[in-house]
Amino acid sequence: MAFITSVGIEARTWEFKNGPLEGGWVWDKTVPGNFPGQIGGITFENSPEYVSTRIDGSKDRVLVIRSGNRINGLMQGGGIERANTFNTNKMEARCRMQGENNEQIRRSQASFWQDVSGPNSVELDVFEMKPGGNFINFLSWKNGVRVRLIEEGSETHRWTTVEGAREWSNFKCSTRNRNNFSCWRNNKDRKDWTKLRGSTVGNTVVLHNKPWRINQSNLSLGPVAALECDWVRN
Repeated sequence: MAFITSVGIEARTWEFKNGPLEGGWVWDKTVPGNFPGQIGGITFENSPEYVSTRIDGSKDRVLVIRSGNRINGLMQGGGIERANTFNTNKMEARCRMQGENNEQIRRSQASFWQDVSGPNSVELDVFEMKPGGNFINFLSWKNGVRVRLIEEGSETHRWTTVEGAREWSNFKCSTRNRNNFSCWRNNKDRKDWTKLRGSTVGNTVVLHNKPWRINQSNLSLGPVAALECDWVRN
C-alpha cells in the first residue's frame, strides 16, 4: 500500500486487506430517487452480505459488492464510499463484473463514481454497467435535476460490451483545474469533458452495485452479477 503526501493532500492506494471499511471507507449512503418508468425503488443493505472481501487465486484481497435480485418492487443494493478522495483530482480502480451468465451482468447497474456535491454539480460515473455494456457517464445537475444527455454538459461513452466487462480493467479519471476532465480505460480510449460553468465538483468516491430498475422489455428479472474491485487509488 502506497502513501504519498503532496501539498498537504494524501494520495493512497486501498487494497482492502482488512475488509471493505478500511482506511476511511464507510457504507454507501446513496438514496436513489424515484422516477417515472422504474419497476421498483432501491434501498442499500449495508452489511457483509452485500459488501465483503475474498482472497483470489493470487492470494490478493478482492472487494466484492453484491446486489439483490431484479424484481418488480423494492430492490436492494450495497456499496461503500469515502469522502475527500477525489481531492487529489484523480481516481482509479481495477474492476470487473462476475456473474453466472451475461444476463446477470445486464441486470446490474454497478458503478465506480464521484458523487455530486450539491444542486449544481458534476457526477462522474467512471464505470457504470447498463444492459448494453459498460459505460462512462459525465453528468451535470442544474437545480437538483439531471441535465439530459442531449444537452450541453452531459456525455456518455461505451467502454466495452457486457461480455467484455467480465475482464479486469483499470478505470480512471483526472482533472488539473476541476473544470476539464480526462478519463481512460486500460490507459487508452481517452475521453474528455468540460463541466458546465457554475457547477461544483465533489470529492466523495463511491463503489456500489444495484439492480437495473428502469422498465425495459428486453431485460428479465432475476439474480444480479457482482462488482469486483482489486484496488482503488486517488
